[in-house]
Amino acid sequence: MYLKNYNNIKKYLLIGSLGINMFVIMVLVTPIAEGLYHVLNFSEAPRASQAIVVLPCEMYRNGQPGMNSLSRVKKGLQLYREGYAPFLICAGGYRHEGYPMSTCQAMREEWLSHGVPEQAILVDDQTMNTYNDLRHLVTEFKHRFDFDQAIFVTSSYHTYRVRKILDKMDVKGRVVATEPYQYHAYTMAERPLLFREITREFLAIVYFRLRGYI
Repeated sequence: MYLKNYNNIKKYLLIGSLGINMFVIMVLVTPIAEGLYHVLNFSEAPRASQAIVVLPCEMYRNGQPGMNSLSRVKKGLQLYREGYAPFLICAGGYRHEGYPMSTCQAMREEWLSHGVPEQAILVDDQTMNTYNDLRHLVTEFKHRFDFDQAIFVTSSYHTYRVRKILDKMDVKGRVVATEPYQYHAYTMAERPLLFREITREFLAIVYFRLRGYI
C-alpha cells in the first residue's frame, strides 16, 4: 500500500514537473507572450486637446518613479512639447509606506526638471487604482476641462483597460500608449517579466469587469 502511494506521488510530481517545464518553454521560446501583449494594445492617435492626463505606475523605494512611470512621463512630455495640450495632469496617489511623496509628485518633479512650467502641471493623487484615479480626476476637474478633449497616456499593455473604463464613464478622450519597451524582450531573462506584466493585466481586467468598472 505504501509503495503504491509512493509511486502515485512520483507520477503526479513528474506530470506536474513536465507541465511546468512545458509552460516555461512556451513563455521563453514561443510568441505567445507577444500575441497576448498585442491584444492589450489599444493606442489611438493624439489630437489637439485641453489636457494631457498621465497615469502613474510603480515607484522605487527610494522615491524615484519606476520604468513604466518614467516611460509615461517621457510620452506626456513629448506630447506637451509637440503642442497637443497646454497642461499635464498626473492622476493617481500610489506611494510607498513611510515615503512622503506620491508617484505623481515624483513624476511632477521629473517634468519640472525638463523645463515644464509649474503652472502647467496639475497633480491629483488622492486615489489608488486606475478606475478610482480616472473617476476622481473627471469629477475633480470637470468644471475646468472637457475630458472628451483630453489625451490619456499610459503603458501600451494598460491601454485596453483605460479605454474600457473611459467608455464606461462616457469619456471620449484619446488613449495614447507609451513606447512599448516591454514588448521587445531581447533576452530569456526578460521574457518572464513580459509574461508577468501581461498576466497581471489580464487578471486586473477580469477583476474590473467583475466589479463593474468596465
